[in-house]
Amino acid sequence: MFGAGAPNTNGTKTRAICLLDGRTPDSSGRRRQRQNPDVRDLLPKPTEISQANEGNLGRLAEAAVDALVMVSIVASFATFVTAHVALIYGLFSRRPAWQALLAVPLFPLAAYYGYRERLRVRTALWVAAALAYVAARVTAAILSA
Repeated sequence: MFGAGAPNTNGTKTRAICLLDGRTPDSSGRRRQRQNPDVRDLLPKPTEISQANEGNLGRLAEAAVDALVMVSIVASFATFVTAHVALIYGLFSRRPAWQALLAVPLFPLAAYYGYRERLRVRTALWVAAALAYVAARVTAAILSA
């Protein structure tokens, strides 16, 4: 931090340089000690800060885990719904179309009919998304208990 400074002996102003630790260099280039060294006693010690934050870090970690579980539930459900719609669309393009209509409300039939009609990639995505959704819901139930 620079200040206006005091007039020098020859009439010019000098700048007072304040170092980051609060000391100012003296004219010989050596650093002077602070005027009020008791200020350090007013600041909390690092051990006091870490002890005060221990409870906050636990709550922060719990909030991060809860957010991660929530994101996994939403993402897996969105993937599951998308895979289900893609599987139903694939079933509508094949005969008989009533299988697709039946698989809309009875969703496990979508995987069965999809595998039988050789829609292997869509069926695998559907099963993987369903398993991820169930795992995320079980994780959320365990963490909330």
